[in-house]
Amino acid sequence: MKVPLITMANPISRITVITKLIGAGLAVVCLIMQSQALQSYLTARSYHDLADEVRQGRLDLQDGLAVEAILASQICGAETVKVQNLQTCSTLQLYQIDLTAERLGLSATSVSENTQLLEARKVAKSYLETVLSRAPHDGNLWLRLALVSRSLDSDDQEIDRYLAMSASAAPHEKWIAQLRDPLMQ
Repeated sequence: MKVPLITMANPISRITVITKLIGAGLAVVCLIMQSQALQSYLTARSYHDLADEVRQGRLDLQDGLAVEAILASQICGAETVKVQNLQTCSTLQLYQIDLTAERLGLSATSVSENTQLLEARKVAKSYLETVLSRAPHDGNLWLRLALVSRSLDSDDQEIDRYLAMSASAAPHEKWIAQLRDPLMQ
């Protein structure tokens, strides 16, 4: 009589084998999840690095396609909840305005009728409004929203409200005040 290989003579041994198989399966699932999390972290890290360089003055027209891809990615999607990702994507939305203006030979901050620049500004404004609805205590983003709104020739009361929110959220941050205060007069 042949005994199947899977069949164990002892029922306790059968349970032990099943437990080990389940444990091994869970270990594999955990490894897969960890590798996906690591890959996501490394990808996001490069986005954050680019945003840091932009904040330090980077303006390279060759970044256009990369910025578009980042802004279309999940890290900048509507479901993003991490404040660092929201700030990074906000910076890259504003960078998209700068790149568009530079490519067209226009001012990034002056009112313009150019449809490409207007579209980039409207998208950035909408994104900033969304971010600030989730993280309203960022005085710099309120200031940036005021600047984008001003470049869209928005109502003065709307701009003044954004500047007031910036002052309320960041009353003691000197570098923000130096940019904001001349606009409030």
